[in-house]
Amino acid sequence: MEQLRFFRGRLALAVLAACLFCCLATSAGATTYSFQTLDNQTDPTFNQLLGINNSGTIAGYYGVGTATNPNKGYTLARPYGQANYTNENFPSSAQTQVVGINNNASPTTVGFWVDNAGNDFGFVKQGSNFTSVSNPNTPPGGPLFNQLMGVNDQNIAVGVYTDVNNALQAYSYNIAANKFTAITLPASFGAIETTATGVNNAGDISGFYVDGADVTHGFLDIGGTFSRFDDPNGAFVNTSFLGLNNNGEVVGSYIDASGLTDGLTYNYLTNTWTTVNDPFASATPAFLINGTTINGVNDLGQLVGFYSDGTNVDGFLATPVPEPAAVGLIGAGLIACIWMRKRRGSVMTKMHAALVLPIALTALGCVPLRADAIQFGFNGDAQLQNGNVVLFGQYPNGAPYAPPPGFGTFEVSEVNAGVFSNNGLTTGEFGLIQSLFLQPGPLTTFEPFMTFDMNASNLTLWATSMPAGNDGALTAFDTPVGAIVSFGVEGYIKDSTNPSYTQNVFGAFSLTFAGDTVAQVMQSTVNTPFTATVSLTAPPLPASTPAAPEPGSILLLGSGLLAVGISRFRAVHNPEVDFMGKD
Repeated sequence: MEQLRFFRGRLALAVLAACLFCCLATSAGATTYSFQTLDNQTDPTFNQLLGINNSGTIAGYYGVGTATNPNKGYTLARPYGQANYTNENFPSSAQTQVVGINNNASPTTVGFWVDNAGNDFGFVKQGSNFTSVSNPNTPPGGPLFNQLMGVNDQNIAVGVYTDVNNALQAYSYNIAANKFTAITLPASFGAIETTATGVNNAGDISGFYVDGADVTHGFLDIGGTFSRFDDPNGAFVNTSFLGLNNNGEVVGSYIDASGLTDGLTYNYLTNTWTTVNDPFASATPAFLINGTTINGVNDLGQLVGFYSDGTNVDGFLATPVPEPAAVGLIGAGLIACIWMRKRRGSVMTKMHAALVLPIALTALGCVPLRADAIQFGFNGDAQLQNGNVVLFGQYPNGAPYAPPPGFGTFEVSEVNAGVFSNNGLTTGEFGLIQSLFLQPGPLTTFEPFMTFDMNASNLTLWATSMPAGNDGALTAFDTPVGAIVSFGVEGYIKDSTNPSYTQNVFGAFSLTFAGDTVAQVMQSTVNTPFTATVSLTAPPLPASTPAAPEPGSILLLGSGLLAVGISRFRAVHNPEVDFMGKD
């Protein structure tokens, strides 16, 4: 009997070891992310998210940078609704970009501002106070060029200026001491221009430089030692490091053989490269930008950046999600603990259960994921009457069914993320869309706003309220590609086959009327074709909710549970020593 017990104990440990091996193998692979498109609807055509701190507050800006559509800075706090944007523009500036943000209780932000003459100056914002920053080596005359690109929790910033040869030169800046220090790469790098983009709390610095062959390379300064980096997925050329965190993770972009910009993460502790692209990213340039660029990362592994959807430039947030194998290890550990308790009865005391189970429950369910991103696109046609009525027509002509009064039809053009993707919505399917009276505030009708012709999911999107835009509930702009008309929606998703299922959502619809102006669309008495993108968030989480645990954290928990199993095994075969190691 004792031999049988010994065999069972060995078997249990072997199973746990196998689970641990699988988890380690999985964790070595690429991290999985949940993506959210986040655009300030003051200008839904152009947004860039450039930095994020550990509280989830994001630094960025909107506006393409022209005289009629200038850069305007902002910060964005959770839960990332339109009401959570805060304008941040240097006083009397013509343009402002907020680029970096640290983790202090009252976060310091850095970036740059542009005057009416086109000169660029760095800035620091602490509390409500702005300070303009210019490296003293900046030559007099014009145009002047200074930008701050990142800041750590000790208020050390990094940036770039142009020298007398009009070449970019990197520097660090001690905000409290008002001290500038040059960042000079080794001569062997052959750097012609150098830009510093990020600094962590250890003083490690990220950046990129251009050599004499006009090739861009990433660089890191780790403890005073400089190293050059080229993403192997980009044929080892045109790599830019744009930020880093306190855990060895660097972010940026590279250009692949087809000319597409791809987002990258690089862990310099494990020498691991990963390509990360937003699912909405397009090879078609918008405002001369294509693909995906990752510009910031916090210590939770959350990424921010921007991408081209083929028409607009959109900001995005990518949050890592736990890997199934890591969660499986937790389950295996719990099973082992329960098995051992059953084997030894009271040996696994209430104290041990009270210690293990709450931790496991936290990893398995008490720390929810960030808000779910729901993204899809559709085509249709519509009339805009009096600036506040959208009458949707039958699109395309000959759609499979005639819409009832007050509804139009649409065709799904792309499905990228969220509940609709998970429930089988595919490109080419049709649906019904309700015509809208766009009045800011609660809606008086409670019919489904969008009904999808899906195989078995029977999901519908309902609208209950519309935030204010720059013209009633609408926000409308003329762009080089055509009129952009957008409106916000707050509501919920329902499943007609499951009355208990209701998912709250908020977000934005952006309609592009190619080749038309806003005036033409507003005055037209016939239906005008459009392409639309939809970015919703469901549901927002309280600001105090911690981020989803990273795979490494769950691996650690699973390893702890494995250790509990090993301890119990030893206690079974050595009764003189109890669980806490006492005689």
